[in-house]
Amino acid sequence: SCPAGCGKSTTFRHIFTKFKIEYPFKWVSYIELKEHTETLEKFKNNSDLNLAKVTKFLAEEILNLTSFNMEIFIDLFYKDKVVLLWDGVDEVSGTYLEITSTIFSSIMLTTNNTQWISTRPQYRETLQNELNTTSYELTAYNEKNRKEFFEKCLG
Repeated sequence: SCPAGCGKSTTFRHIFTKFKIEYPFKWVSYIELKEHTETLEKFKNNSDLNLAKVTKFLAEEILNLTSFNMEIFIDLFYKDKVVLLWDGVDEVSGTYLEITSTIFSSIMLTTNNTQWISTRPQYRETLQNELNTTSYELTAYNEKNRKEFFEKCLG
């Protein structure tokens, strides 16, 4: 977590790129939650959630996969070879905090897939408690950090 404009999304996109290269046999997805509010709206009143429903929802609705890619994703998902980078929980949290937390928890409690979740500080403690996990805080880039980051990224 960190305040708006400190580099959460930029950092997540960088991590996504690194993971795709370093873990070629894993399925790595970067998910900007604000792009999925309509999809979350359809799913939020679903009271009977299980891992199969969450996986199908994730593959079909969030990732919008073709049938071929869906088969690969689901196979890797159940083999714990998926990394999900959920960006912007704070941007959908007022209405969708409960359903996103349920999705995160379902994946976390029943698989060993990796999830990274970004939010602003006001939701950090809530998510940390609900997911029973440790959270980390990003420190905003200063001028020197920005320059170093872009030099590393752009080579």
